[in-house]
Amino acid sequence: MTEFRELGRESALEIRDFIHPIWHEAYDPILVGGAESAEKFFHRFTGKDAVLAAFDRGCRYWEIVVDGEVAGIIAAEVTGDSLFISKLYILGKYRHTGLAQETLEFLFGIGRKSGCTSAYLKVNSENRMAKKAYAKAGFVYESSEQNVDDDGSYCLETHRRAL
Repeated sequence: MTEFRELGRESALEIRDFIHPIWHEAYDPILVGGAESAEKFFHRFTGKDAVLAAFDRGCRYWEIVVDGEVAGIIAAEVTGDSLFISKLYILGKYRHTGLAQETLEFLFGIGRKSGCTSAYLKVNSENRMAKKAYAKAGFVYESSEQNVDDDGSYCLETHRRAL
């Protein structure tokens, strides 16, 4: 049985620590600069300060619990009439089990209850596994943005679907 337990800002370190190994698993192989670049980006996007800032702007976090075990962390926030899915990190042993699709359906329900007409997310253009899962859930490519800074370069794609 799957449960979604909402987390509060006091869980910022727990959120960061849970996501950290999953982040490296996903990003070390696809970022120029490998693990070193991935670590820098991790702290920028998912470090404690980033998580606290997300809470401050209204982002909500949940842990995904399967049969009593935390299997993942998700985050989303309402932006206008859209639901921005900010985080979706699932432990490897729970991938390809339908959990990601079940989790997205949970988030779509949150969006609908909040009056949203669409959901969107941003994904690294090289993260093929995530892009495949999002396409399966009905997301379609909308746009991309190339980012270059001192920590390296990366391309984020925005994908969207109706709710």
